[in-house]
Amino acid sequence: MEIKIEEIINIFKTVFKKVILIDLETKIEDIPEWDSLGHLNLILEIEDRFDVSFTIDEIENCKSVKDIIVFLNNK
Repeated sequence: MEIKIEEIINIFKTVFKKVILIDLETKIEDIPEWDSLGHLNLILEIEDRFDVSFTIDEIENCKSVKDIIVFLNNK
């Protein structure tokens, strides 16, 4: 599966309504709404959109846009 950053950016904008700027280097600490509940909502949206399932380890280690794309591309 080859994921484009634009697809992930759209998901971030859906989950985190107040986010304006997102790029490959955006990290969890860059978005105040990306807390534990926000992280769960983000992962659920990604799983739904791409019809994948993340392991617990993957969920815990998805701490940036780049991490998410790497995990998705490895699915």
